[in-house]
Amino acid sequence: MANLNKTECGCTGIYNEVGMSCDIPPDGVDPCPPSQFWSNLASWDWNAISNTSLTWGYALGIFNQPNSANAQTLAYEEEIRRQKAQMTYLIIAFLIVITIGIIYIAKQNKKRK
Repeated sequence: MANLNKTECGCTGIYNEVGMSCDIPPDGVDPCPPSQFWSNLASWDWNAISNTSLTWGYALGIFNQPNSANAQTLAYEEEIRRQKAQMTYLIIAFLIVITIGIIYIAKQNKKRK
């Protein structure tokens, strides 16, 4: 979840969900503490990432774009969702294979020394 103190208050106060306002933070309280890995990961725009991966899928010829004449139909939207998910999984699998390959090569080089 995004830090509402950052998105709603610009790190100048503590976001009050009830009053939908920015309250003055008490002394010594940082409204925008340094982010940790998981909170940073949660703030990524995953929809933009999946859209980009789908664009790559079209560019590489892995997928064919569905017929846009039926863009308002549920079948069109489901096909886009399926293609986004599939391309995202392919990219993740590719990155895992590359990582394993780098680790393997590094271990082989270490054995030679």
